[in-house]
Amino acid sequence: MKKILWLLGILFISGCFFLMFFGCATQEEAVKDEEVEAPREEEVVKEEPVKEEPAEEEVVAVAVDSDEDGVSDDKDRCTDTPYGIEVDASGCPFDSDGDGVYDYMDMCSGTTKGVKVDAFGCPEGMAPLKEGVFTAVLEFDTNSARIRSVYYTKYTKEVENIKRANPEAKIVKVVINGHTDNTGTDRYNYQLSEKRANSVKRFVVDQLGVDPKLIKVQTFGATKPVASNNTATGRQKNRRVEIIFNLTNLRE
Repeated sequence: MKKILWLLGILFISGCFFLMFFGCATQEEAVKDEEVEAPREEEVVKEEPVKEEPAEEEVVAVAVDSDEDGVSDDKDRCTDTPYGIEVDASGCPFDSDGDGVYDYMDMCSGTTKGVKVDAFGCPEGMAPLKEGVFTAVLEFDTNSARIRSVYYTKYTKEVENIKRANPEAKIVKVVINGHTDNTGTDRYNYQLSEKRANSVKRFVVDQLGVDPKLIKVQTFGATKPVASNNTATGRQKNRRVEIIFNLTNLRE
């Protein structure tokens, strides 16, 4: 009996040691497993804000027109055209008669095709161009600003003759000077000379076709006589209006 109890005691103690050893080992492995399986903390990476690049501005090509004639330089065959001159689609001034001289420089427009011309667009050998002055004098009745009918015919024909002899002639300026004799007051004479000058201006514009922008009117009353006011003949000569035509491109 004692032996049996002794064996049981040994078995019990052995069992206890076995359980203690096995349990501890199992616990250690479990701890190791937990350590292995424990999830790692995620690394927090701070993202830097993305800098937005400024949008590139759209570059719009601007056509250059150096001579401001309405035709861009890339299409302009005549890039030095003077300002205000009318041009064709290629940017060059017009040459109506095809003589090689642009219209704005051509003093003889309408030259026959094939005829050799000078720098002014006129046939070679023609008399050189020059400037000139044509003066017309109209006399008036006493206290009157009415133009005598004889002057309408006389000066209309004279201007026509000048144009016929000089087809390229141009009137560049007209000065109209009004005068009186010494009859009456200074104030009255200035007013009368102004009426006479304006009457002649209408004649020059309406009958002779002169641009009113080219006309300058001056009034002198009785201050600039051309004859003595002591005689009727002298006073008649002083009751006058002078028209001074300044012309260019004359050949005769």
